Amino acid sequence: MELGLQTERLLKGKEGQVRINLNSSIGFEEINRYPKFQEVYGQGFSGEYDPSSFWPNWGPSMEEINAIDPDVRFYDIWRDAFDTGVQIDNSVSISGGNEKATFYGSLGNLGHEGIMPFSDWNRTSARLNGQIKFSEKFTFSGNLNYTISGGNRVPHDRFMERMMYWAPNHDVTDYINPDGTMKTYGNTNPLYDARFSTFEDEVNRTIGNFKFTYSPFEWLDINYLIGTDYYSENRTEITPGPLGIDGEVPLSSTGSISETSIESRDINSNFFITLTKDWTEKFGTTLRIGNDVFERDYKRFDASGSNFVIPQFYDLSYTSQISNSQDKRKKRLVGVYGDLMLSYDDMLFVNITARNDWTSTLPIGNNSFFYPSVNVGWVFSEVVETPEFLTFGKLRASWAQVGKDTDPYLIGQTYNSPSNYPLNGQVGFTRFSRFGDPLLKPEETTSIEFGTDLRFFENRLGIDFTWYKSNSKDQIIPVPVSESVGFSTFVTNAGEIENKGVEFIVRGTPIKSEDFRWDVSLNAAYNQNEVVNIREGIEEIVVGSQFGYAGSTVTMKLIEGEAYGNIFGSSYQRFGADGNSIFLNEDLPVVIGENGFPLRNGSQLVLGNTTPKWIGGLKNDFTYKGFDFSFLIDFRTGLEQYSQYDNFFSAFGIAEYTLARNDTRVFNGVLADGSPNNQEVWLGQGEGPDGRNYGAGFYRNTYRTVSENFVHDASFIKLRNISLGYSLQENVLSVLPFTSARVSVAANNIILYTPWDGFDPESFSAGAGGNAVGFTGLGYPGVQSLFFTLNLGL
Repeated sequence: MELGLQTERLLKGKEGQVRINLNSSIGFEEINRYPKFQEVYGQGFSGEYDPSSFWPNWGPSMEEINAIDPDVRFYDIWRDAFDTGVQIDNSVSISGGNEKATFYGSLGNLGHEGIMPFSDWNRTSARLNGQIKFSEKFTFSGNLNYTISGGNRVPHDRFMERMMYWAPNHDVTDYINPDGTMKTYGNTNPLYDARFSTFEDEVNRTIGNFKFTYSPFEWLDINYLIGTDYYSENRTEITPGPLGIDGEVPLSSTGSISETSIESRDINSNFFITLTKDWTEKFGTTLRIGNDVFERDYKRFDASGSNFVIPQFYDLSYTSQISNSQDKRKKRLVGVYGDLMLSYDDMLFVNITARNDWTSTLPIGNNSFFYPSVNVGWVFSEVVETPEFLTFGKLRASWAQVGKDTDPYLIGQTYNSPSNYPLNGQVGFTRFSRFGDPLLKPEETTSIEFGTDLRFFENRLGIDFTWYKSNSKDQIIPVPVSESVGFSTFVTNAGEIENKGVEFIVRGTPIKSEDFRWDVSLNAAYNQNEVVNIREGIEEIVVGSQFGYAGSTVTMKLIEGEAYGNIFGSSYQRFGADGNSIFLNEDLPVVIGENGFPLRNGSQLVLGNTTPKWIGGLKNDFTYKGFDFSFLIDFRTGLEQYSQYDNFFSAFGIAEYTLARNDTRVFNGVLADGSPNNQEVWLGQGEGPDGRNYGAGFYRNTYRTVSENFVHDASFIKLRNISLGYSLQENVLSVLPFTSARVSVAANNIILYTPWDGFDPESFSAGAGGNAVGFTGLGYPGVQSLFFTLNLGL
């Protein structure tokens, strides 16, 4: 609380002399973890070398390739392709004022060159805050923040997929010919694509507010706050077409350009009255009543063109096919609220709130929703005799409801114009595939919480424990339905989800002396969830899915009585499996087919859950005179994720485990009649040592088709941050032109322990859109970074 007030004073400005602060930092970042790649087998298919083959890693061994062509080498393309990211952040702030007026202003610039080649992002921001005290009764304050940001955002999913296809027998960094065409053996070079297929954006954002406070009496404050958040964004995405040079391999046979323009304006008006009264020496109340009005106006315009008529002239006017679309949305939310705080003798606190909102996004009759809350806190150590070692003790309990509306224009049937219109001057419309429930209601979340705050030995040790349970019902979810009803998605109040668990924090100061102090804190949380019910007539709700080769796609579904976050996918058949169970029983033996390979079960079963059971962290802070040192370790456990990278790696022979491609094996399992399998098979491609034709081999024929192989434990323990700083002491500052000076170095994500084989399991824990989590996709790899910072005060 005290730190928050200090920050607020700093941002508003501080009375007294003008203060200037300068901050400068430079940081470097690299990928912190790579998957395990094989570096033995090169380009080609079925063990045959072909320097122009599409297949990057299904050829012969490098020893065999070099016998054919001694100049061929195996490049470490995954490390060669990425750059060292660089961040440079500079800012200056000035503050000051007197008893009547204070001000704070700042100007900053951040430049970031990413690990993706040719990617960059810049942000320049300016801020001005001020407060004027016209009289003892009237105060005015304002805040204005302007930011311009943007850069070239290389689409990570496309870049990473291009990397999958690139054969490591070719230098990925040697990507351009002298005439400007792509240097390639046939497949698209990822770096050439990253350089010339651009995705540039620019965002101008203004956030500001004005606050008026009138205090006619000591016990009454009348406040009005009005603010806006306005931004405009322009995006340009270009894929070049052919340059018209003989023999070139173009990125696209036609080329394309997309222009997007977005304008969004939020206005928030808040009028509230605060009444504070101490009725007796022990009993006091604070009552706040107010009115909120929120309005959002959103506009988006998209235009796309393809087939450039002039090479390298990238303009919509110079494409032969143009299409466009426009999206306009408006939303308004009006609310009234009350907040009553009761306190007795600094030991009993009661907070009662109530709010009612009216929204424009729900149907009349269901667009008004009321939600209250009650919080009680009792500092029992003030009234109950406690042991001497207990310095402070508090019990707390709360009950709260929160309402939530939805996006605009989801109710009923809507229409849109397909991209091929206008056609011959005619405008056409078709029914949108989504239909919104005309009786749609607001979502409602009810939560209860019990907790305690205990402090011992003059606050040298503290324990904070909380038990909670929350139920979110009438959740607004797009539910897939049969297209025979005229639409494919029905937006309705489809289900209720319950979360319950515990959270605790243990804080301590093991050492505290005049010069040295050690503070440590441990926090952890356990959560358990369940889909309590789903609307009658709906068996399951598909939240999202992630593509997988040849039937290994995974899906996140909601099923009544089961946990939120379950991953469904294909698996190996298990002998004796319960046909009515939706869960994979990995303890049962795998069924082996007549060909000697495991059989695949195409029906999707639960393969894991994407929500961690435990999350937490351990933080240590040390100070010694002018030095400060800290480190943070955090963890999560009890979750699984689907790795689309691993799915691709198996399909293209990139993963380290595909080194077994020429082994013979007897798969552990049983035949359909339950008898043990004893058939030996070859894992390779083509004709095996036994004269049998194995086609594309085990990893392409079987392994890559089974989702079970790509759902892995994503738990981790991570050294999240470690930092060391030094602040110059008064005896040194007295001879320098600074009021304060600090230098520091910090490293992030430098140690990671995890059973997950791949890039950092945390860096892409979502990927299927919507509320789906745990689908990694071909996401942006996690990074480790090192920062050097200088802070000066004048």
